[in-house]
Amino acid sequence: MERGPASTRGEPSGLVLGSGGKGDSPALNPYERLGRASDFSASGIEALLKEIAKEFGWKNGEVYHPLRFAVSGRLQGPSLFHMVEALGPERVAARIKRLQGSLKEAPLK
Repeated sequence: MERGPASTRGEPSGLVLGSGGKGDSPALNPYERLGRASDFSASGIEALLKEIAKEFGWKNGEVYHPLRFAVSGRLQGPSLFHMVEALGPERVAARIKRLQGSLKEAPLK
């Protein structure tokens, strides 16, 4: 599969905004699946995020980095999976929604 520029293949910000990217999966916001995960352990979260990346044809980092920014406000830090596990599904969902709102309100230049 040839990979084009991010803007033509469902860029990671599409995940944060709730778009499923190319082909739009039935789950409009793949991150919503975190809250419904039956295994909210670090290893379960890692497996789910890898599954999401594979479904949408993205590299793992294209799923991990927007989520890390949404939950921590940083681009680097401790283990994403352990951080998400420690925060819990409700706090993670709230932080993702907060970032979604900020991005929707941001003026386009």
